[in-house]
Amino acid sequence: MTALSKRSPLSLGVALLFAFVPPGVKSGPLPSPAPLPTASTDASPAGPEQTPGDVRALLNSARNAEKAGRPLESLEQYLTAFALDPSNAQANAGLRRIAKRIRKSWSQKIKKIEHVYVDEARRHLERTKTREALLTARCREARTRLIEGEILQASDIYNQVLETAPGYPPAVKGITHVQKHLRAALRRGEFASPQHQAAAEGTLEYNSARWDNAAPLLESALGSAILAEDLTEAHVGEYAAKAKDRQKKELWRVRRAALLDDALREYRAGRLKTAQIGLKTLIEIDPSDAEAKSHWALVEKMLEEARAVAQEETRRAEIEKILAEADLWAQQSLFDDAVEALSRALELDPSHPEIRRKLDSLRETMKNEGRPLPPIAPEDDAEELYRKGLQSFGNGNREEALKTFQEVLR
Repeated sequence: MTALSKRSPLSLGVALLFAFVPPGVKSGPLPSPAPLPTASTDASPAGPEQTPGDVRALLNSARNAEKAGRPLESLEQYLTAFALDPSNAQANAGLRRIAKRIRKSWSQKIKKIEHVYVDEARRHLERTKTREALLTARCREARTRLIEGEILQASDIYNQVLETAPGYPPAVKGITHVQKHLRAALRRGEFASPQHQAAAEGTLEYNSARWDNAAPLLESALGSAILAEDLTEAHVGEYAAKAKDRQKKELWRVRRAALLDDALREYRAGRLKTAQIGLKTLIEIDPSDAEAKSHWALVEKMLEEARAVAQEETRRAEIEKILAEADLWAQQSLFDDAVEALSRALELDPSHPEIRRKLDSLRETMKNEGRPLPPIAPEDDAEELYRKGLQSFGNGNREEALKTFQEVLR
């Protein structure tokens, strides 16, 4: 293939299809491409010259690919033939056929995609209309029951609608009418029995989201051995259970808010342990409380950091105390006691430079006085090696001391 044929088939094809074959053009040869720049005298030698046989081979290959349903491959072959012979009628005709075929294919794909979205939109609209029709029918049924004086049954229907479609305006408005009817009927004492009276009072509180009042009233309506048929139809038992459950949730919401506020107050005051106890209580009651768990993790991290700081301060204070003790023993020429004190300090911080400096100083003093560093009685194998390492270090044999300490760590 020529250099032209090595370009991206898609980019070259699209350029020719939409620049040279605009919609509405049905006949006539395609315009010839701009002439390629001539090679300069110092350019590299040109490749083998293309022959009419090459164009025929390209056209045959293009037709075969076209018949096999490979339009992009066919396009590349036609384009290469066109570049070699812009006046070739077969190349022109082939490019027009491919252009039309590709346009038609793209158009069909776009229409198919549009069809899918349109169908989905139509189905969604139909579902919405169906749902709206069902909700409207249910609200119409509730209004009929309310007009007929079946207030509790109407309340039940409206509440069912609101559970399906929270905030549905006709149902919200319907509940408002139910509340007015309930208040009026309670004032007039129109309910058939104490059971109905308690159910009406409980429903009034339930619809006002006063769960503390609704739960005991509705449960009292269930106190009789047999629940009246109309109260069963109004699902009074279900609303009693829902009111009780929501009462518990509301109580927990209030308690949780108080516990969390207390814990955060303790946290801000720097009383981390007290804050941690409060947050732990929240998590034990509700392990899924993400907010409490997040605060607890933060407090726990701060406590760990505080404990680490406290431990470090305690360790440093103990080392300073032991170093002062070692100085006192050394001043009194009690070298055994001084070495013992320094060994305890080294246990707390083997890399402490002051301890090593004092050991070096003690070694020099003992050496000047002709006194070797006394051995230390071991407590176990590791302790014996450790003491041995200290003794080697004190006697100036640092390499031996290092080997001994490494053996202790194995």
